[in-house]
Amino acid sequence: MIASLPPELTDHILDYLHKDSRSLGACALTCRAWLATARYHRFRDLSVKSHIMLTALRDLVAPSPALGLVVRRLRIHIWTSTLLCSKFPSLPALTTLVLCGCGFRLGDLAGIGVKLPALQELSMSLCGVDLDALAEFLSSISGLKTFSLAQPHLILPLYDGVPVVGRLDSLRTLRLDFGDSPPGKRGTYVPMHWLVSTLQPQQIQTLHVSHLDDPRPIQPLFNTLGPRSLEHVALKLCFGGRCLLYLLVLLLCLIITQTLQRLGLR
Repeated sequence: MIASLPPELTDHILDYLHKDSRSLGACALTCRAWLATARYHRFRDLSVKSHIMLTALRDLVAPSPALGLVVRRLRIHIWTSTLLCSKFPSLPALTTLVLCGCGFRLGDLAGIGVKLPALQELSMSLCGVDLDALAEFLSSISGLKTFSLAQPHLILPLYDGVPVVGRLDSLRTLRLDFGDSPPGKRGTYVPMHWLVSTLQPQQIQTLHVSHLDDPRPIQPLFNTLGPRSLEHVALKLCFGGRCLLYLLVLLLCLIITQTLQRLGLR
């Protein structure tokens, strides 16, 4: 009779199957000792590409709460305008959520924080939503530390004059990607104005801005956040003559402000 292998050795063997879902499923059914490792590799990083898959994940996790504790990262690529909180599974240990092409309306994701209490990082790209729906969604995630937004021109403004409120108290990292934004499109400024009015001075520590042909939209962010709070700044701009001039003026203002603060004159 063959002696059993040490658990650390079988775990190491199962690690090589981290991209083979079918083999991991077979291993999970073969031996109870392999179940935890096989389940971890199979469910820790999930990608959902349809409402049917999202509903199936919710129904799979509902009777097995331990399975929801395994999922750490969830990517949803659904070209839809009806992403609802009721479709989401309860994932208490999820830390990263990626939304691509997803749309939602005010009230659709208001209670998402209850189902995703550990969520710390949110990334959105190609998501066409109203500003009030975005604010409600972000405010419902109490522990959000990192927010990445690509194509901010897809965030739609409100035209009835109703102020948009929200809270981002725990946010420390902000990434904005203006790629594919039409030059000079006013919609690009919509989320910027709300972020400026919502974020507190000295709150953001890391700011990444890329593919922006006009630095003027981000200047209010620098003015609000202050140079002392920003520990890491990355700017990847589409340079032109006017863009370079605005950038130089912005950097000069930051240097002067920081110098005055060090001298105690401001």
